[in-house]
Amino acid sequence: MTRTEFRGLIVLAWLVITVIAAPYVWQWLRPDTQDGIDLEETEQAIAKLEKRAVMNPFPLHRKYSTANKHTRLFVFDPNQVDLDEWLALGLSEKQAAVILKYREKGGHFNKPEDLRKMYTINPRIYRRLLPYIRIERQGTDTGFRQGNLNNTKRPAVFPAIELNGADSAGLCLIKGIGPVFASRIIRYRNRLGGFYNTIQLMEIFGLDSLKYMEILKQVTVDSAAVRKININEATFEMLKGHPYLRYKQINALLQFKKQHGNYHNIADLSQVLLFSAADIARLAPYLTY
Repeated sequence: MTRTEFRGLIVLAWLVITVIAAPYVWQWLRPDTQDGIDLEETEQAIAKLEKRAVMNPFPLHRKYSTANKHTRLFVFDPNQVDLDEWLALGLSEKQAAVILKYREKGGHFNKPEDLRKMYTINPRIYRRLLPYIRIERQGTDTGFRQGNLNNTKRPAVFPAIELNGADSAGLCLIKGIGPVFASRIIRYRNRLGGFYNTIQLMEIFGLDSLKYMEILKQVTVDSAAVRKININEATFEMLKGHPYLRYKQINALLQFKKQHGNYHNIADLSQVLLFSAADIARLAPYLTY
């Protein structure tokens, strides 16, 4: 071995020893640390967290403490339900109080669409509640207000067109609806099995919110005319044309019934993974068991 090689070997050995010894030397120079963690800083951080916990013990959950965790959907008349029932339907106390105050002052809901006019009901809540609204008729409407009992003439009123019974010619009587829209309405009505609410017209291609507001007062819906499907007897062929059902959802419905037996009510659909609450609400008026 040459002198140069020997010196190189000595240097290499020194570097190896230095690398191995470095952590131990560092630990000896810093006695207040363990495994690279500054104990003093750690203790200070823990003390701050404990102080914050005492001052604000539930920072993450306070925001949701007043949420109603027992929401359930059921058929209801907005003219009759009380505070507890509004809360059960998912409204907050403030939202329910506004509606109850409206009723106390003589306000009345004559059709399901009237609930949407309440500023406290946002579109999401309205769409969720809509399939469950059933308004009890208050008797025959004479067409006269109490202050006009002496009137002998009733102003001329054009009759509204009932969407589930009208043919193409009848639909064309609606101002703003021509043969093209009339044809689209009938095709979509046949796919659905009938309309249960006028707001479904906005699901038709080309019929936007402006057109809907234009024709809203000219149309009515007889929800009793809706063609229902017995979900326990339905086949894939019977369900595949419905616009509220996708192929994967139909397969999931049929497989769930095959594995667990017949459906007994609309709530059973919540056990089928591919159905959201909105899907179930839209389908509810079209299903029987």
